[in-house]
Amino acid sequence: MQINDTILIFVVLPIFYVVGTYAASWAGWRQLSNHFKTERKDTEGITFSRATIVIKFAVYSRLVRITISDRGIYIALALPILLFHPAITIPWSSLEEVRRRAGPLGKTPQVVVQTENKSIVINVTDDVYEVVERIYKSTL
Repeated sequence: MQINDTILIFVVLPIFYVVGTYAASWAGWRQLSNHFKTERKDTEGITFSRATIVIKFAVYSRLVRITISDRGIYIALALPILLFHPAITIPWSSLEEVRRRAGPLGKTPQVVVQTENKSIVINVTDDVYEVVERIYKSTL
């Protein structure tokens, strides 16, 4: 291994990792965690392991564990990306809308979360959307 490879592996890559996860947290996770951060690991309910969500430009492909329960929607990220991404539980009362938004690739399932000063849109997969929509409608 040459000195350039060593610098790349032990200096540059960790810097990119920290900067990348920090930038991804600014896509909306930071605002969500400011309002809904939880220390409690929610395991009771309908769980989707290795789920995918999108918040603005941050794509968490198969990196998310989602548990849907009477308390709300618990979302936690896998350990390697956990930096700057604490687990959150979004209560049902904080959902503004559960919808399918028309776009160029069809209708995208979305959960719209209301925080104190803004709405945050979370794109979810169809299976997650169906469960969230069913429970959300029953809370109205």
